[in-house]
Amino acid sequence: MPCDSSYLEQTERESELQRAANLYVYVLVEFGKRVPLWVTRDADNCYLASDKALKALCKILTGMPVARRNKIIYKPKDSTARDLADWWEEHQIADIARESAEKELKTKKELIKSALAKLTPEERNALKL
Repeated sequence: MPCDSSYLEQTERESELQRAANLYVYVLVEFGKRVPLWVTRDADNCYLASDKALKALCKILTGMPVARRNKIIYKPKDSTARDLADWWEEHQIADIARESAEKELKTKKELIKSALAKLTPEERNALKL
């Protein structure tokens, strides 16, 4: 039986983290900023585990004026800009879903806390709380 190296294939998470690092390089270059060595290394690392570049990319895009962001993201003849636009739109959808889930969880925790506050010590003991 021949060797199988499929376990070495990049995971979807590693691929997305590397993609974000490459897009962060693109954004920094577009702004004329120096690209830190760690970003270059992350962009070259197919087994990337750190989400540092992803968070930095999100922060820089979120923090800039919409007109400036759109000028960088929506360049129809630039394939990296198109990839950035796709990534940004996917990221915004994921952020909305995450924020909604966090809000739902917070509401649920508040309801549980409120319900537990209404129990007597005997009821808490009976429920082993």
